[in-house]
Amino acid sequence: MAAPQPGLTLSPEEGPAGSDVAVTGSGFEGCFSKHAGTVSLSWEGTGIGTAEAERGADGFTTGITVPATEGTGERAVRAVCDRDDRYVATAYFTVVDTEPPPSEEEPALTLTPTEGQAGAAELLASGSGFNCSTVDLLWDDEPLGSSEVSEQGTFEATVEVGADAPPGDHTLLARCTSDPGTSAEATFTVTPAAPTPTDPTDTAPNPTA
Repeated sequence: MAAPQPGLTLSPEEGPAGSDVAVTGSGFEGCFSKHAGTVSLSWEGTGIGTAEAERGADGFTTGITVPATEGTGERAVRAVCDRDDRYVATAYFTVVDTEPPPSEEEPALTLTPTEGQAGAAELLASGSGFNCSTVDLLWDDEPLGSSEVSEQGTFEATVEVGADAPPGDHTLLARCTSDPGTSAEATFTVTPAAPTPTDPTDTAPNPTA
């Protein structure tokens, strides 16, 4: 008589290290046909738990926890009947990286310094609370470029104030490239250029004889 073909399912089938996983076996009736029985579970060949079922049961349901130190990739979960190892099934769980939680901080933008002369000022734009990978920078709604955002939702970018920027307040806007609604802005004040010093020799009166 051909050996039976049990099945094994995992829920979920992927997740980070430390995940709790439900393990369900079916087609194990031969393991429990005459007596209550035990099924041993292994993770990549290392025992990780057991499941028990009453006499006459078709299968079992139990839970395991993915080892906390497990690296990413596909891993085998195996269930085998302790009484009759013909009743065996394997399923695969994919370990993935833990995604950082979305930033709950509101986007913010600060400028250092906050004022300077056109053509001479260079400012540092520092952003935080941006839950995206890149931000676009705009000066008075005119695109300046983009900057990468760290996993912590922060970025820094250097901005040069153009020589043609008129005196007064100007707006620097940072917004997520993938979600323009996630944005913050700050004001930079362009100060008037200092007057050119007058050469005293140009205005000195001519000596009289």
